[in-house]
Amino acid sequence: MRLEELLEGEFFTEYIKKGIPSPEPAYIPSGTVKHSGLFSVGNIMMLSEGRPLVDNVFSLYEGMLRLELDRPTYEKVGLQGKPIEDGGRKHQSNRWVIECNLRLPNMMPGKKGFSRLQWAFKNVLNRSITWLFYNFNPTAIESLRAGQEPISQHQPCIKSIEPVISDLPNTLLPDISVADLSQLYDHEGTLDLYEYIQMLCLTSPRVSAQDSIDPHLSRYEVPSLGATKPKSRNMVRVRWQGFISPQFAREVFLMVRKEGLRIDKDGQDTEQSTSRNAEGSWIAMSASAFGGVKAWTVMQWAGSETLTWESDLV
Repeated sequence: MRLEELLEGEFFTEYIKKGIPSPEPAYIPSGTVKHSGLFSVGNIMMLSEGRPLVDNVFSLYEGMLRLELDRPTYEKVGLQGKPIEDGGRKHQSNRWVIECNLRLPNMMPGKKGFSRLQWAFKNVLNRSITWLFYNFNPTAIESLRAGQEPISQHQPCIKSIEPVISDLPNTLLPDISVADLSQLYDHEGTLDLYEYIQMLCLTSPRVSAQDSIDPHLSRYEVPSLGATKPKSRNMVRVRWQGFISPQFAREVFLMVRKEGLRIDKDGQDTEQSTSRNAEGSWIAMSASAFGGVKAWTVMQWAGSETLTWESDLV
C-alpha cells in the first residue's frame, strides 16, 4: 500500500476523517475485557515497515500522520518538518520528522496543504510498502472477513494476538513492601529493581532459586532490596507480542490490578492505605515500542503506590 492511497476514497473518509465517539462498548480482540469508555468509529492506527532512525518510517495514530525521513528524502518532499537526534553528527541533522493532522478542516482535496501532501506522496514517497494496521472498531473484524472494509481491497492478512503464559517456579523474589519504597528512590536501588523486573520479563534462569551457573559466566544476583534476603515464590509471566494499542495495554493493566491485587475483606485498597497482608503484593508491567526505541515499566502495590520507568533505548 502506498502513502498516496491513505488520502483517497473511503479509506480517507471512513478511517481518518471519521473519529466520531460512540457510546457502544468496545472490546479487546480476545473478547474477554471490556473498555469502559467511548471508542471512535473511524479510528485506526498504522505503522509502516522500516527501522527507526535508519529507514524512512511512517505512522498514523488518531488522525496524526508522522513521517520520519532521512535528509535527502526530506529535501525532496517540500514539506515543513523538524530535525531529530539520530546519534550522528552533532551539528548536522540527518533525520527529520514531519507531522500532519489529517483531521483538520483544511486537510481536504483542493486545499493547499493537502495538495502538497498529495504531490509529495505521488512524486517522492511513492513506493508501495507493508503496513501494520489496527482498527479500534470492535465490529470491524466481521466486516473485514466479509470484504466490506475499505482496507479489504489491499488484501490484508489478519493476525490474532494471543497471550503466551510462562510459569516461573521457585523464583527468587526481593522482599519489597510499601514501607521500603523510600529506599528505592535513589539511583542504584531503582536500577536494581528495574533490572530485576526485566530479568523476569525475559524468564531468565538467573532469577531462579535453583540456578547454579558458574559465577565466571554470570555475576548477576537477585538484589536484596528489603530488610531480609530474597525468598522463593512461584510467579507467572504473561506476554502479548504484536501491534498493540495503548487502550489494550491500559485495560490489561487494570484487569491484572483488579484480579492480582485482591486483598482480604477486612483490608483496604485505597490510594491512602494498604492492608497489612497486601503490603508485599505487587504487579509489574512492561511495554516496548517497535524498533526498540522506547520502553515503559510500571510497578504497582495494592494501595496504588506506583513506581514507573521510561527508557530511551537509542
